[in-house]
Amino acid sequence: FLNSTHAVCVCVYFSFFSVLSNLRTTNTPIMSQNQTPNYASEEVVGKTIQNGIERGTLSVSLGLVIGGLASLVLARNGSAARKAITGFGGGVGFGSAWTRISLDLEDVLKK
Repeated sequence: FLNSTHAVCVCVYFSFFSVLSNLRTTNTPIMSQNQTPNYASEEVVGKTIQNGIERGTLSVSLGLVIGGLASLVLARNGSAARKAITGFGGGVGFGSAWTRISLDLEDVLKK
């Protein structure tokens, strides 16, 4: 069912998202414990949501692009399979963005 080209493409696809999530977790938080914010405390949640939407747009876009490229390799004939693989990529991007913004909001609301 899968040949070596398909297996390599799937491995690259998932490793790309793991690298992307590691890059996002190393970003500096909106308000660290040792740093005073440069905006009012009532704006922290709004800024967190705004940053999350920006990162979410990037994640979903990258998921759709990587999913589209993977669908060209994995499903050469079927248009339904291509749509499913591309949709899966977008879903992975959306899920990663949702998780990241949830964690950021939990951190902000605990403080």
